Amino acid sequence: MTDRLVKAKERMDEAIEVVHQICAPVQSPKQIEQYIKYFCGSTEDKNALKQHEELRLTFYKETVALIRAYNNVAAEIIEAGYSKDEADRVKKQLMNILNFEMLLR
Repeated sequence: MTDRLVKAKERMDEAIEVVHQICAPVQSPKQIEQYIKYFCGSTEDKNALKQHEELRLTFYKETVALIRAYNNVAAEIIEAGYSKDEADRVKKQLMNILNFEMLLR
C-alpha cells in the first residue's frame, strides 16, 4: 500500500470519527426529528435556530471534509486497506450523512 493511500485512509477514518463525535449527543432513537432538534433547536423558540447555527456550520464543514476524504480514496478503497464490507459500510454511512445534511439545509 502506498503512503498516499495510507494517508488518504487515515484522513477518511478521522473525518468519519469527527462527524460521529458531532452527532453523538443526539438523543435516541436518533431519527430525523432528534437530529433536527439537536442542530436547529426547538421550533417553539424563535432564537433557537440562531443559537444552534455554529453547531450546524461545524457539521456542514466536517461533512465537506468527509466528502473530500472519501473522494480521495473511493476509487482505490480496497487498496487503501478497507475490506469490501467496510467499504460498503463507509459508503452507506456517507450517504446517510449526506441525506441528513441536505435535510438540515
